[in-house]
Amino acid sequence: EPHASMYCTAECPKHFQETLICGKDISSGYPPDIPDEVTCVIYEYSGNMTCTWNAGKLTYIDTKYVVHVKSDTFCSRHFQG
Repeated sequence: EPHASMYCTAECPKHFQETLICGKDISSGYPPDIPDEVTCVIYEYSGNMTCTWNAGKLTYIDTKYVVHVKSDTFCSRHFQG
């Protein structure tokens, strides 16, 4: 996992070592690939849809995927019918 630490120190007169002033941990990663092999399944009368996909390479960062469902009039009538 790509990771780094950055810190600031000061040299103070009459002190044996540097004094830590501030610090910050930095995490980095890669942009997510476009998902492929997307498959969604709706079991009859369940009201739930389950989707799976190949997310691609590991990003090393928090990645959120959102599935948008579009239903037109024809499909709505077909499922209700």
